[in-house]
Amino acid sequence: MIFEELVAEVTERLNLTSDEAKSRVGREINRRYGRLTSSIGLETSRRTQVSKTATIGNRTHTFTGIEKIIAVIDKTSGKDVLLTQITEDEMHTQPIKKQPPRHYSIPNMHQTSVAITMDCTPTTAFLLYADGHVTLTTLSGNQVPDFPESFHEILVFGAMADEYRKMEKIQLAKD
Repeated sequence: MIFEELVAEVTERLNLTSDEAKSRVGREINRRYGRLTSSIGLETSRRTQVSKTATIGNRTHTFTGIEKIIAVIDKTSGKDVLLTQITEDEMHTQPIKKQPPRHYSIPNMHQTSVAITMDCTPTTAFLLYADGHVTLTTLSGNQVPDFPESFHEILVFGAMADEYRKMEKIQLAKD
């Protein structure tokens, strides 16, 4: 089931109709999903590839939609060229080169983006790709929990138990 179906299943079983209730159930499902995946040792991230066009004159490049970079790839020559990661200290001591970039460093990692510094100052716009990890602990829309569908009921029953506790129906929550 996709996330929206999980929320609908809980709200329908409990006859909840308000947008507030649907949002609350969604948060409950996500909390339970995060706890469940980490407690049984499942990966809480997926590998993905994002791209970003370099800005002329700016050595800093921020990839959004990822939380960790595995590789930076230059495809402008028609074949994939992996850039070599170096430290920020090494980047500061190297001379600035001409395009294309061949080294990068990571000065900042944020919740949903990673910034890199390239070893060149772009004189033309070019596209770089980053292989990285995106977090999976917050589901939305048509995303599917990253475990077999036969286990999705755990999320449904968990959210129902949370709602029953909120309604002070403790015996139903325990059941």
